[in-house]
Amino acid sequence: MRSILIVEDERTQLMLMEQIVRKELGMQALSTTRGLKALSMLEEGPLPDLMLLDMHLPDMHGMDVIQEVRKRRIPIPIIIFSAYGDNKIAIEAIHAGADDFLYKPISVQRLRLSVNQALERAQMQRELKRLERHYENCVQFDDMIGKSPAFREVMKLGEHASGSSINVLLYGAAGVGKEFLARAIHGSSARNSAPFIVLNCAAVSERGFEKVLCGHYNDASESRYAPRPGKIMQAKKGTLYLDGVEALSMGQQALLQQNMPVLEEHDVRVIASTSKHLDSWVEEGLFRADLYFKINGMRITLPCLSERKEDIALLAEDRMRGFASREKKPVQHISPAALEWMESAPWPGNIDQLENTLHRAVILCEGDTLEKRHFQTSERDMEIRLERCKDKVNGYAKVANDVGVEDINLTLVRSDGDVRPMQDVETEAIIYALRHYQGHISRTARKLGIGRSTLYRKIRDLGLEHEVQKQG
Repeated sequence: MRSILIVEDERTQLMLMEQIVRKELGMQALSTTRGLKALSMLEEGPLPDLMLLDMHLPDMHGMDVIQEVRKRRIPIPIIIFSAYGDNKIAIEAIHAGADDFLYKPISVQRLRLSVNQALERAQMQRELKRLERHYENCVQFDDMIGKSPAFREVMKLGEHASGSSINVLLYGAAGVGKEFLARAIHGSSARNSAPFIVLNCAAVSERGFEKVLCGHYNDASESRYAPRPGKIMQAKKGTLYLDGVEALSMGQQALLQQNMPVLEEHDVRVIASTSKHLDSWVEEGLFRADLYFKINGMRITLPCLSERKEDIALLAEDRMRGFASREKKPVQHISPAALEWMESAPWPGNIDQLENTLHRAVILCEGDTLEKRHFQTSERDMEIRLERCKDKVNGYAKVANDVGVEDINLTLVRSDGDVRPMQDVETEAIIYALRHYQGHISRTARKLGIGRSTLYRKIRDLGLEHEVQKQG
């Protein structure tokens, strides 16, 4: 539900406006009687969708509040109102950054029109900026959507990182938007005119990693003197994004560590992402400590969608408009029942899953409003996947009991109540089985109920070759 912050010192007028916002506009009403308190509420979040501001407050003038909001770059539409003043004052307020100026007493119809226009204008400005960034192949923090405290904390850290040249480590589950944040850090930095180069760590073989990273000369069939630049040279003076850095083998980690001085020499900032707790991996000898401390200049943890439920409605409305435009559908709204379902769903796939679900709902919708029935297929899919996850976890737990591992903790739900990623559970089960059977592939595969080739593939995909070598 959208929310409006009302800043008004007259109690009677404040109560009246709260009632109008709730009953006539159908939005949540937040309120305060002081300008400084309003600024504090905007800074601490969650950020309202709009602010209704009285010109004359006990501690600050309304114009000063507007200027301070714009100075702090808080992205919120502001409608200012007063019982006094003339057109000159109204023009000054608009120039200062207000979206509209209303005279008291304010009619419900005039307020509704002004609020709707301000919200639509803000949405259009966001979409225009996003299109401009897309055309320029550049992402900035304005392109990221959210108002929850968890989201705002990530944005604050990201802005600090963008103003420096420090290497950054992004941690978060699959689908939370790690690459998008990396692009925003790059796009908001002084490096934004230089390349942003992605290296998918899981997609590069052990043998080919050096060529991909450092470059090589063409094959003999081509001109032997024509060099092919590696990712380091491609990212010169820009950013090298290491996607899924935990997938690197120990040999690949050693090569990357050796080339960290080369990256610095070519003024390349490294942003790495991971879904694993690399500090624990370092303690267990699974990840090089020297490389970890090099890439972990500043760590930013991205929350799961279940930890920022206040942002689901904003994300849903934004993605809904984008998909409706792409598919040429007349969809413009999401019903309260559909929003309630989305805000209560677990979303183990995070933003990626939310986007796919909305895309499908937009395609299925025949009218202008997404209803809960358009998400019923997604709801059934979630229930089926949850049951499959439970069955798989129970199977892995049985394997753990069979092999006599007492300290295993194969549970479906994390300590915060959210569903654990299936890959984490699967990785733990394979590690424990390999250790118990001392790296014996046939016995491990048989106990896990999978084929040898499947186990080999999972060991490679999950980066567990070291477990086989260690036990062998």
